[in-house]
Amino acid sequence: MKLNIARVIIICVSTVYLSCQSTTFSGGGGVEGEGRICASVVYSDGTVASGVRVRLIDKRGWWDRIQDNVNVAIDSTLTDSAGVFLFENLTATEYNLEILGMFEGLLVPDFRQTGDGAVPVLSLGRYATIAGTIAHEKMEPDTVLMYGTSFRALVGDDNTFFLDKIPEGKYYVLAKYAVGSVKRIAGAGVISVLQGQSLSGLTLLPQPGTLLIDDFSNAQPFLGMINGGGWYTFIDQDTTCCYSTMHMEYGGIGSPDQTLRCTVVLGYREFPYAGFGYIIDPACNSDFSTLEKVTFRARGSGSVRISIEGALIDSRYEEGESQFGTFIQLDSSWVWYDIPADSLKLPDYSAPFRDGYQWKDVTTSICRIEFEVSVSCNSHGDTVRIELDDLMVHGVLLEDILR
Repeated sequence: MKLNIARVIIICVSTVYLSCQSTTFSGGGGVEGEGRICASVVYSDGTVASGVRVRLIDKRGWWDRIQDNVNVAIDSTLTDSAGVFLFENLTATEYNLEILGMFEGLLVPDFRQTGDGAVPVLSLGRYATIAGTIAHEKMEPDTVLMYGTSFRALVGDDNTFFLDKIPEGKYYVLAKYAVGSVKRIAGAGVISVLQGQSLSGLTLLPQPGTLLIDDFSNAQPFLGMINGGGWYTFIDQDTTCCYSTMHMEYGGIGSPDQTLRCTVVLGYREFPYAGFGYIIDPACNSDFSTLEKVTFRARGSGSVRISIEGALIDSRYEEGESQFGTFIQLDSSWVWYDIPADSLKLPDYSAPFRDGYQWKDVTTSICRIEFEVSVSCNSHGDTVRIELDDLMVHGVLLEDILR
């Protein structure tokens, strides 16, 4: 792992603000020092949305509540005659909001509030519907779940499902199925819907062991909500000259198809580098011994090395030592990249390679995934750009990450 310069964070909720002298909010998470959340709700035509149901969902507690088979909403209320709602005595720090009217609704992932004492005005939109089939030759899903929300639907005997009253957004779809008497959950895909849209004829194929790391939708990582992981950056600015520069941002801000963008200009020191990574497990206890592949969508220019890094090499070698990975050549058009586990190799110049380490030696103590730009397949002074979306790992069970 390289020098950790900054963690990528973005706040992405479009709001209009009204004065609210009765509440004072701290930044981030939408929670006051005393644990309060307040907002005003209007319909798409601008009229006040009174008597509308608002559900509060603890992002980091969602998985535990699903596993315990209890309501994922930790609280709910109705908007008052002015369209205002208030939650008090809150203890968590990150919430999703579901605002559900009769014909219009809104999902606000990672609700955040400014620190200026104003109340955001949240505008509802027409619901979408989603209809399709979900099936797998080795399992029989009984429920479709939308991660981080209360939205779900039963799967019929003919393997069909129907989700109605779904607000606009980008959703990670999960399938609950039985293995003997035990209930398991598998990833089934990512679906984006617009206001008033009716999606039909979808076919979802749940993949046991397929986990979404991040689709950058409102900057809400799947695994990060569960285990405290998150994005970080690194760069060679540990010397006084000739270092690289890097710029990170989110693309498509405010849209369901948000992405992560990174631009690196390689410096002229002997071995310049820069990049970013995702901490899968801060404790480095994740077991990737059954990993099949890593997949993601990307576009850009230049070459990037993708590596899966663990505690064994971290503990036995100097910081920044190369770990198991492979190079990809970026294209200006969007490409789905498929990185099989058996393609992950150590560079032949690295100390772990000389010492004879193999992939199987490091798989039981995985910490992170990194995307590194260097002169290994680029040149000094090159500008390398990567735009990333829908990062997933396949073949690793959630139990192996949360053990």
